[in-house]
Amino acid sequence: MEVGDIVIVGVGGAGNNALRSFMKLNIKGARCVAINADSEPLKRASAHEKLLVGEDISAGLGTGGDSQFGRMLALHDADKISKVLGPKPKVVVIVAGMGGGTGTGVSPVVAQIAQ
Repeated sequence: MEVGDIVIVGVGGAGNNALRSFMKLNIKGARCVAINADSEPLKRASAHEKLLVGEDISAGLGTGGDSQFGRMLALHDADKISKVLGPKPKVVVIVAGMGGGTGTGVSPVVAQIAQ
């Protein structure tokens, strides 16, 4: 496999925190992508690439714990998600918390796009 064939995506606060651990491991051959609807934690995220979803709708203020709002933001920026995943990755690992906010709402959309 080549670099870009494996993409590890951290979604939301919990996913971005987990991604920080993956980045510290310096996994060879994998590209790490942080996706969040909240701009402040995303600035602190450790990843090869970062994507703020729904910026023009939520002004980077997050989902407020509303997974349906997160889903809407992800669908709105589906083209940006597709672009950040890259062309036809062979393996996409999605890491997120399922507490009812960004991870819960955005992760299924990321999975659908990756498919």
